[in-house]
Amino acid sequence: MMKKRLTAVLLVLFFSFTLVNFKAFAAPIDDVKTLLQYYYVDEVSQDVLNAETVEDALKALGDPYTQYFTKEEFNDFINSINNSFSGIGIQIEKVDEGVKAMTVFEGSGAKDAGIKAGDIIIEADGTSLAGMQTEQAVKLIRGPEGTTVNLKIKRGSEILEFTVTRKKIVLPTVDYKIINNVAHIAISSFGEDTDEKFKEIINKVGNVDGYIIDLRNNPGGYLDTAINLGGYFVGPKNIIIVKAKEDSQAIPSEMNELLKGKKVIFLVNENSASASEVLSGAIKDYKRGLLVGNKTFGKGTVQTFISLSDESVLKFTIQKFYSPLDKPINKVGVSPNVLVKDAKMQQDIALMLLSKSKSADKRGYFRVKIAGQYYEVKKSILNHKNYYDAFMYLLNHNYIQEYQDGAKERYVRIANVKRVIEKLATDKAYLVRTKVKGKYIYNIKYRELAAIKKGA
Repeated sequence: MMKKRLTAVLLVLFFSFTLVNFKAFAAPIDDVKTLLQYYYVDEVSQDVLNAETVEDALKALGDPYTQYFTKEEFNDFINSINNSFSGIGIQIEKVDEGVKAMTVFEGSGAKDAGIKAGDIIIEADGTSLAGMQTEQAVKLIRGPEGTTVNLKIKRGSEILEFTVTRKKIVLPTVDYKIINNVAHIAISSFGEDTDEKFKEIINKVGNVDGYIIDLRNNPGGYLDTAINLGGYFVGPKNIIIVKAKEDSQAIPSEMNELLKGKKVIFLVNENSASASEVLSGAIKDYKRGLLVGNKTFGKGTVQTFISLSDESVLKFTIQKFYSPLDKPINKVGVSPNVLVKDAKMQQDIALMLLSKSKSADKRGYFRVKIAGQYYEVKKSILNHKNYYDAFMYLLNHNYIQEYQDGAKERYVRIANVKRVIEKLATDKAYLVRTKVKGKYIYNIKYRELAAIKKGA
């Protein structure tokens, strides 16, 4: 699908923005004050309008997402959306102490050096990044291919130092692998062609039992892409609501449902932001999939980029966005259906819930209802400790609303007693069908423990 439109909307690196053309004014500071006065999402103070420099105006505004770019900085920013750049190979988030590494790409200089997601870069080549704008920090960290940068890292309570070699980074924004006949599709950024690449992957993987859509540590991307992807799951429905100072608009997807009838589980965390929250918010509102993980970042404002009279660029907030059911996202985030902090358990829960039965005979399987949706589970998978732990986490934290044990050609609903459910799910108990007065009833029988032979 062609992306050449008069208005292109982006939500990336925790910034949502639209690219539009406005007639420039006399000088950059005049451009900035006039744009903020008439188009900023809220009323601006007189201190902003009386500022003599762009820096002073933005400082008076106090919005961390309203920023000024040189032409070169803007070009670098746009290139980064599609994961193509020369640098150390991380996606970052601005924090008070510097910039936080949200994702460390495989094969990158950062990965080779030992930098991990969650590390905070506090210095680059001796320059403190504390309080620095993201674009300024990026400019210090990036550089020509083959050169190095000395970084000071805060990891927990430790301060570490790394020398990192910069590389040419060209990464796919969407990738996949097959695990237990489940397609695990990781979307690292919503690039210009991510929706098209996603569709190619869906066609390539064929008939799998289910899909895990991994949005963890995804900072955002093109809103058009998020809306198209939303359509693949829910069809031509509203995906997002945007609200400006004086009006609001619901934006639907033009795509038809691609995964109709397919079981889908989304993985999210505290670094899933912007376009990731557009998609996850729509999925949750329409109950199209299960959200597993941590609450998302909560970046629900829209910025626009305007080219100024000297070809520099101003990014400033013009809208806030909401879920299709008008739920706020900014500073709130999207809460998962199943709250799980451990990343490994997030994955294990998703894989366990997508172990689909292949026949009408349901013996050896059970079915659980979570957040209003049913999921089949193969009992033998609980022989693996990680999946048993995942199941017990759901059971003990009361996420299982209903348990049905598998019988011949049907599932039988069992009273929600945790002790009984655990024994049935792990095959320590089983159902026996008995005919009473012309009707079949099911009773639970417990397996006897094998006799333990004592050594001589």
